Amino acid sequence: MNVSASETRCPICGTRAETLDPWLEIPVDVKTGRKIDTGRLVWCKACDVGMMRRAMTPN
Repeated sequence: MNVSASETRCPICGTRAETLDPWLEIPVDVKTGRKIDTGRLVWCKACDVGMMRRAMTPN
């Protein structure tokens, strides 16, 4: 299987990034009640795990 060097995949199941959804629940700061939107949290539907985008490794 040929894989582009620029493709990002889930490190657990190897699913391509196109099937990874943005994090559904934005975390909230407990003290201020403000939403913390880092833009780096993603959810892999295939393995049902949320993770930081930087944990995703290019294959």
